[in-house]
Parts: sequence; structure tokens; C-alpha cells
Amino acid sequence: MFLIWFSLFGFLISSLLLQISALWDFFCFNVGGTTAEQSRGALSVLCMVAKTSSGVLGSHFQDIIDIGFGRWSKVDPLLARTACLAIQRLSEDDKKKLLASSSARIFGFLESLITGFWLPANIWFAAADKAIAAIYAIHPTPETIAADMIKKSLSSVCNDGGVNVQSDIDTSSGSMPLTVQVAKLSRCLFIISHVAMNQLVYIESCARKIQKQKLTKEKKDNENQNLDSNGTVSTGTQKVQSMFLSYGHVILIASTISCQ
Repeated sequence: MFLIWFSLFGFLISSLLLQISALWDFFCFNVGGTTAEQSRGALSVLCMVAKTSSGVLGSHFQDIIDIGFGRWSKVDPLLARTACLAIQRLSEDDKKKLLASSSARIFGFLESLITGFWLPANIWFAAADKAIAAIYAIHPTPETIAADMIKKSLSSVCNDGGVNVQSDIDTSSGSMPLTVQVAKLSRCLFIISHVAMNQLVYIESCARKIQKQKLTKEKKDNENQNLDSNGTVSTGTQKVQSMFLSYGHVILIASTISCQ
């Protein structure tokens, strides 16, 4: 019975590995006739698998960058959004490898997606949401790149067409009021609001880490204090025992002499 279950388990594992390999073949366009939509679908399924096995994405994170933010993202803009989701699902070790090998490249792609205008308006909002979340998931200091993105977005709103913002907003000089494009303003406000939400979550996570480190340190200090106190008691006990043994030895000797 055990052999039957073991064989069945091995069959299921090998079947799962074959299915994952087939999904990567579709995503990487290794199968003839694969479309951009099919590639995105394969990556979406792999992202689902990564919820329980985050290491499944680590072997192809360079392909995720090349395909997800390359020319195929122009064919299927939703592919960029799915690639951002895949970056979030990477394991901690794979995130470190990604930062070590392609940090400037990946953050350049993400910043271009958020502040650029190469994605259609109906897709940009969903993609920018995932891109901002991806930055906060892997960047060591996400607030720095987030501040730069907000500045660029605000600059694109206020300095559209080379308009001097300061002269336009200076109403005391009698200049015309500043006019902006609604589409750019809505994107700017979207970026600011989502950066603010992710920043709050990031601050809370940092606070939890600090609290955890503090509790670990306090626990370690308490353990050291207990060890020291136990050591002191043990030494005192040994001294008392030694004193009683010596006293008993003296009594024994005295008794022996008196008998003689």
C-alpha cells in the first residue's frame, strides 16, 4: 500500500513539473504560434502557483523582465501588469538576486511604466498600481524612487509644453491661471494616492520588524540574565555543599580520635 501511494505521489510531482515547464515554454514563446495573450495567461497561472511555491518564478526572472516589459508588452499591454505581479511574488532570495543583477534595469522599466505614456489609458491605472506595489516589494528604500516619480508626474502636469509654472500660479502679477490636462492630472493624483497607501503599509512593516528585533533582543538579554543568576546560585550551592562536607569530615575525624 505504501509503495502504491509513493508511486502515485511521484507521478503527481512529475506531472506538476511537466506542467510548469510547459507554462514557461508558452510564456517564453518557445511553442510555435504562441500569442502575447497566451504568454500572459501562462505567466498568470505561474503567479498563482507562486502563492504556495514562490521559488517557481526564480529560474526565469530575467525572462519576466525581458518579455514582460519588452516589445511584447506593446502587443499586449496587460502583460506588463502581470510581470509586475510576478515580481511581487518572487521569493526573498530571488528578490535579492534580482536586485544584485538587474536593479537599475528593472526600476527603470517600472518607473517608465508609471510616469510614461506608452500604455493605453484604460490599462495604465491597473498596471501602475501593480508597478508601485512591485517597487515597494523589492526596493531597499522605496520612498526615494517614489518621491522622484511624484516629482516627474507633477512636472509633466504643470510643465506641459514648457509652461512656466511659477509665473502661471502667481495670480498677484495678473497672469492667466494655470491650465492642465485632465488625463495627466488624474494620473498624477493616482500616483500620489497609491504611493501614500503603499508608504503607510511600508512604515507599518518596518515598525513590526523593529518591534520584533526589540522583542528578540529583550528575550536574549533575559535568557543571559537567567543564565548568570543560575550560575551564581549554582556556585553558592557548591560552596554550601563543600562547607557541609568539610564539617562532616571534621566530625568523623573527631569521633575516630575519641574512640581511640
